[in-house]
Amino acid sequence: MMQTTQIPLMITPLAVYLYILGVWHSGRSPRVVSGRLDSCLLAAAIWSLLAFGPAGGFFTGPWLGAARPWGAAILLVAVGSLIAAVVPSPFSRLIIYNINPIEFHDLFDKIIIQNPGGFVRTLSGYENAAEGVSIVVESSTRFRVVVIEIKGKRARSTLKTLKPVLRERLNEVRSGQSPIAWIFFAASIAAMLIPFVAVMATRPEARRAFLTLFHRIVGR
Repeated sequence: MMQTTQIPLMITPLAVYLYILGVWHSGRSPRVVSGRLDSCLLAAAIWSLLAFGPAGGFFTGPWLGAARPWGAAILLVAVGSLIAAVVPSPFSRLIIYNINPIEFHDLFDKIIIQNPGGFVRTLSGYENAAEGVSIVVESSTRFRVVVIEIKGKRARSTLKTLKPVLRERLNEVRSGQSPIAWIFFAASIAAMLIPFVAVMATRPEARRAFLTLFHRIVGR
């Protein structure tokens, strides 16, 4: 059985990640986020769910025998493998939140084609055959998200050059608050409230402790 203290440790990083997604969708302009930052936040949310949830007991359970002290390392490898499967190249990606994909494609096309770099349009994005660099652009109209992945030997240098230019141009775009922002905010609140309500409903000692604390606060 999970300890009461495990529940906030399990849920809080996920709630924070959902809240940050809501903030990124709430700005007046689109938000450009590095793939590394986005992947780290996602990894923290997944790791906390596994480490402090029921899976945590599985990875540190007696079934491991002499390897039990290595349970945390096994869990870390499992989370890393899961993130690698979901996000294969976080260090060469940019995610743009709260953006109309159609408007973005028009803007990005002007940035890539007008700036000297030797890129030409392809079916999936852009390619510079001389430098061996390709840019893949994926988008979601429903979630108002665009993902840019740069591949090739000069992927990181191209990303480093492109990122400030993209941020400067997108700062001029007024996209307004995305309706999906409230979905992330509501999910963040639910992630915190549902486990709390569950603990209060199923554990009398936790309910008594909360009521005692509440009465002390109100009584002041």
